[in-house]
Amino acid sequence: MGVLRFFSAWSSLAMAATLCVGLANAKPNFVIFMADDLGYGDLGATGNKDVETPNIDSLAAESVFFPNFYVAPVCAPTRAALLTGRYPLRTGVWGVHGGRDYINLDESTIGNVLSDAGYATGLFGKWHNGKSDGYFPWQRGFREACTTELYHYLNNKATCNGRTVQTGGWVQDTIASWATNFIDRKTSEGLPFLLYVPFMTPHLGYAEGGQPEYWHARADLIQKYLAKGLSHGLSTLYGMIEMMDSAVGRVLNHLDESGLGDDTVVMFFSDNGATGQHLMDDWWRRNHHGLKGEKGQVTENGVRSPLFVRWRGNFPGGTVAPSQLAMVEDILPTVADIAGAAPGAKPLDGVSLTPVLYNPEEDGGFSQRTLYHTIMAPEWTRFGGYQLLPDFGKDKSGLILGREGRWAARQGNWKLINWNGGEALYNLADDRQESAPSLNLEMMDHLRSKLWNWWQGILKDSGSFTVPVFFIGYPGSSSGLILPSGAGEKSGDWTLFEHSTEGNVVPGNYLKYKVIVARTGTFNIRVKKWGEWFGSLEFKVVCGESISVAGGEVQPGGYVATMEISQAGQNCFLTMTVTSGEGFIKLLEIRFDYAGAPPGLELQSG
Repeated sequence: MGVLRFFSAWSSLAMAATLCVGLANAKPNFVIFMADDLGYGDLGATGNKDVETPNIDSLAAESVFFPNFYVAPVCAPTRAALLTGRYPLRTGVWGVHGGRDYINLDESTIGNVLSDAGYATGLFGKWHNGKSDGYFPWQRGFREACTTELYHYLNNKATCNGRTVQTGGWVQDTIASWATNFIDRKTSEGLPFLLYVPFMTPHLGYAEGGQPEYWHARADLIQKYLAKGLSHGLSTLYGMIEMMDSAVGRVLNHLDESGLGDDTVVMFFSDNGATGQHLMDDWWRRNHHGLKGEKGQVTENGVRSPLFVRWRGNFPGGTVAPSQLAMVEDILPTVADIAGAAPGAKPLDGVSLTPVLYNPEEDGGFSQRTLYHTIMAPEWTRFGGYQLLPDFGKDKSGLILGREGRWAARQGNWKLINWNGGEALYNLADDRQESAPSLNLEMMDHLRSKLWNWWQGILKDSGSFTVPVFFIGYPGSSSGLILPSGAGEKSGDWTLFEHSTEGNVVPGNYLKYKVIVARTGTFNIRVKKWGEWFGSLEFKVVCGESISVAGGEVQPGGYVATMEISQAGQNCFLTMTVTSGEGFIKLLEIRFDYAGAPPGLELQSG
């Protein structure tokens, strides 16, 4: 179920809840833990002798362990792959901000799949797959969701089903409390549940007072690891990981105390590899496996994660799937297979891992499958900004494999890496550290051909390299966010960055966006900008034959104009044009506030 079905979805919730009560005993629950920037070697279960992770280690001891499990090099693509079972490029996701992290509206998520199968669905933690109306988790199949403000680890300002909630204390503890409360409520209602717990830990966190990003942990834990002779950076990181481990333990213990431990499938993995090498002089202790690279790279330390899967009495605990290749796209088809749920209408790239989970010695072709990794890094730099995506019907052939980004294909033990045009082939059976390129030209040609064919399929997919579609007048929302960097067309000196669009503008420069007008009425248009630019803007919304225009000077509070929109539609466009004023402007937000919002209705976060 894609989000475009939202007009009919609300009426089906009560019926679905009633139907699934009778199915509760026949279906297992699911708890999916995802860490953020956790390295392959950051756990006791994966050989780390310094960090203390007793709860995750205990989970691993009862699980099937996949040592050859792969994710994307950065977070939002991995999350899109988990949610859809498809390579993230197919879903419209290829970056981490600037609208490149939005999952296309016609994609079904694991929340949709399990909801349609009679499950209660909840998400508590980091979302990062769309930050405006229509894209929030409570609008993408998760009936209950609390999303954390990114990388604020103390006193986090969260958003729960559209309402702002100020939390207190460490965010790992808050997430664990949300998760255990969800378990209690769904158990009392007699519902099987899918509980997705994406931690932010151990991603670098924001610091106060203009200090650079750093890890954050309790002082006593930092001191414990300093006493082991570790650097301050590594001590803080390991303290942070231990805090996440404690939160995982709270949820697992709660399952057992509630009598649900044996009836729940539990999974744990990370969204990408380790980062922060520049913040410690004892990186070698953290990277004790000697893997090459880090987060953002397609080498092993960027895309390889441990995967633990536990289902007591069903999957043999304490076993290893030694050579089978698995990837994050396999999670949705695996969960759907176990739950007896239809996986959605679009073809999946992942496959169910259940044959291996029931019998880890079963190969079934898994060891020889081909996996692909990519990050479109040169499409964006912190200095040059994002290029416009080839959307609005434009040709995608200009996105050339090997010229842009970092690419890899692995088949069996062979892995081909293409790094901004340079190539290297490795045999991971003998060279897990990717330190000695192979001269097997036949295998290089073979993998290059497979990578090329895969890339051509990505380009032909209508969902690849799209821009977000923004909502005006989304039901239940009083304010619709238009992300400035999500433009599909522009003129002039505009540059699209992660969290802003900026440039030295002159009258006539414009930005154009895809929009859905879900509700007609009166809207107050306001912008959020940084800097001293003063001038006027004009906004035009075109829905079929209907054209609405409003404009004016940008007021000190950001108000620009009031617009009457008389026609709704799903294939509309919004154009913002500079009509007066010159010079540098940094645009952070465009908002359409519904003037008819009932008193007290809070704005959804964006």
